[in-house]
Amino acid sequence: MAPAFQRDDLDHVIRTLRVGDPERAFLLAFAPRRVRPVMVVLAALDREAGRILGRVQEPVAAVMRITWWQEAVDDALAGRPAAQPLLRVLAGLRGHPALAAAADLKAIFTAREAFLHEDGALSLADALSRARATGGLLNRLGAEALLRAGHGPSSTHRANWLAAAEDMGTAYQITRYLGGIQREARAGRLWLPGLTAEQRARIPARAVFHGPWPAPLTALLRDLAGGAETLLAAVRERLPTRLPFVARQPFLLSAYVARDIAALAAADYDPSAARLGRLGAREIMAVWRLYLLGPKAGVRPEQSEP
Repeated sequence: MAPAFQRDDLDHVIRTLRVGDPERAFLLAFAPRRVRPVMVVLAALDREAGRILGRVQEPVAAVMRITWWQEAVDDALAGRPAAQPLLRVLAGLRGHPALAAAADLKAIFTAREAFLHEDGALSLADALSRARATGGLLNRLGAEALLRAGHGPSSTHRANWLAAAEDMGTAYQITRYLGGIQREARAGRLWLPGLTAEQRARIPARAVFHGPWPAPLTALLRDLAGGAETLLAAVRERLPTRLPFVARQPFLLSAYVARDIAALAAADYDPSAARLGRLGAREIMAVWRLYLLGPKAGVRPEQSEP
């Protein structure tokens, strides 16, 4: 079935992704051409869901925005898109099996609602669970889109491949949390999974802003980064030794995960001193290495230069 969207709309969505999420936008170039628009839509929906939390301060207003997007997804899949390029592209692709399940697409937004009800004390287990419901879900949906387009590993490896894709997306989302902790710390604020209300009361904002990073927080940050590293190891265990090139695309994220884990360790787990979230020549080369050699032979945290 030929896509029924305007190429200008898709180009607009891609440009928006390149500005707001350059790392994922770069990885889309490694997706097969005929499934790339589907993966662009998935990434763009995830970006819109994440932007709600950053742009809307009041929880009630954020819930209203989430509800608007969920209804807009339903309307787009029914062929009645709102006047927004992303939704028009979604409507044009509504016959694609990877975009047919409205519940999956709306779950991208539903998962963010949990963040609106935090009281400032988020456990490590909760953080990992939410990373799976957001980044993990997105990467699994992308992997399923590849399978439905006829790409992926042999049938004997597909279940492990999909589970590994979800683990990979979860690990990447954790590194995004690390970047969020860094941004908050540089602004003199403290957001850190595992932090108790008592610890928050004992550690003044000045200590976070001016450093060095307080010792009790170092252990919590090490635990969070360790969760991402454990998932990387699980991904490599699940995957077969050889994968077709197109089946490697969901795992190119590991170049970014390894980079941030290594950068944080090099900074003694002080997020204000770590160089996180860079997409430069080294990162691009690491992604190409993963693509050419496969995830099992790819970048590991200890190999990534901070």
